[in-house]
Amino acid sequence: MQDNASAIINSRGNQAYILASTTIYDDWIRNNYDLQVWENYLKMGTDDKHWAKEVIKGTKKRDDIINGLFVKKKINRLTTNITQASANISNLQVQLTTYWTQTVTSAITSTTSATTNSNRTREPADRLEKAEMEEYKALEHFEQIASPTQWNAHLFLKSKMKQWSTKNKNYLTATKRVEYDLPPKFISNIDFTFKIDESIFNKDEAQTLYNQMRQLTKDYRTQAMSLYLRSTTREQEILADELKNIIVGFTKEEENNEIMIDDAEDDAGPRFIYNDPKTASRRRATEVAILKRKIEARFFEKKVSPGRSVEKFIAELNITLQNLHNTPIGSIYRKQKQQHKIISHDNVLKTIQPSQSHITNPTVIHKKKKNYVRLVKRLKHKIRSASLVLQKTDKSKVFHLGTRQHYQKKSNEYMEKTEAYQCLGVNDPLPNLIERTNKYLLDLRLAHWITQKQYELLCVKPSEAKLAHL
Repeated sequence: MQDNASAIINSRGNQAYILASTTIYDDWIRNNYDLQVWENYLKMGTDDKHWAKEVIKGTKKRDDIINGLFVKKKINRLTTNITQASANISNLQVQLTTYWTQTVTSAITSTTSATTNSNRTREPADRLEKAEMEEYKALEHFEQIASPTQWNAHLFLKSKMKQWSTKNKNYLTATKRVEYDLPPKFISNIDFTFKIDESIFNKDEAQTLYNQMRQLTKDYRTQAMSLYLRSTTREQEILADELKNIIVGFTKEEENNEIMIDDAEDDAGPRFIYNDPKTASRRRATEVAILKRKIEARFFEKKVSPGRSVEKFIAELNITLQNLHNTPIGSIYRKQKQQHKIISHDNVLKTIQPSQSHITNPTVIHKKKKNYVRLVKRLKHKIRSASLVLQKTDKSKVFHLGTRQHYQKKSNEYMEKTEAYQCLGVNDPLPNLIERTNKYLLDLRLAHWITQKQYELLCVKPSEAKLAHL
């Protein structure tokens, strides 16, 4: 007797019931406790006019109406959760009772029931796989027979379908938000309130102003939500109309194309594939796959496994078709290039032969490479021989080019205009600058920071140095 009781308690049905109901019982107990707490909060607020810290923390206000609505909403939610938990526990109990009533019969028909349950579980997946396979076959067939216009329409329709799916989700979400009075955050975050000095107003007047604020906020949220719903509905309708128009126009064009193709095929004879290796390779793979499926289907109709013979046949057929259509693109391009060269060479010969009678001594023009170093040297020589002055002025990126007399004249005019360098008549700072510069260079030479050659090149000569003033 004890063994039977322990076997019943440890059975899979009871274990499953315990695992499923444990979390539900925990939620049920916690929600009952929270319900008692929030009911006491509501009683304290209505009777004693004192709201608990949890209520004020949730509402951020001390208004009686707002806090009362907040607590009632909490109580309603907890009551709904308790009712739902009780219903779930009752459902589990019914399932457990059904399990124990069917244990005897299930032992007899275990194989049949297991097969039936597995089939029921597998049915949605089978339907989905079948639909995906049919869709894939239809897409392959469409890729083979579609014209460029139809293919462009297909790509455009694909992007439109994705956009419509997003807009339709937004529309459904907006309708549910309106149904459950849950506006989005960009609407619910707006709250029209301002502080009222309750020491000046009495309690009734302050409460009236608060009520008007809440009414304004509520009206704004209602109008904003209705406008948002209208916009999403209009977006969904416009996209749906565009999709319908595309599909209707696509169907007519397809029917017209089919009629034209049938007439052209009747006139032209059997079908053919033009000599394009890429198109031939793409169509070969799809056609071979379709042929393989058809052959396997015929084998399965006769309840015979295809085996290796079909695989071998498909492999040989694929190699044969590849050898027939796989003309290398490089060889085609090389042939075309050679033909183009031959044609161009013939054209050149044709143009040269008539002109040879008129030209006795043809001259060949060779472009000499420019020697820039020589050009610079010649330019310097020209400047020295013409007694020209090329010197940088005080202005950035501005140079003076002219004779020495013109340079001296412009310098004097500039000095008179700006009244610059008036001290040069008596106190000339140039010797002092030369002395300090040469002393600094000598110190660098003695400290081995520069070499003797660098010192000689950098050293300033009094006979050659002068102050720039233009």
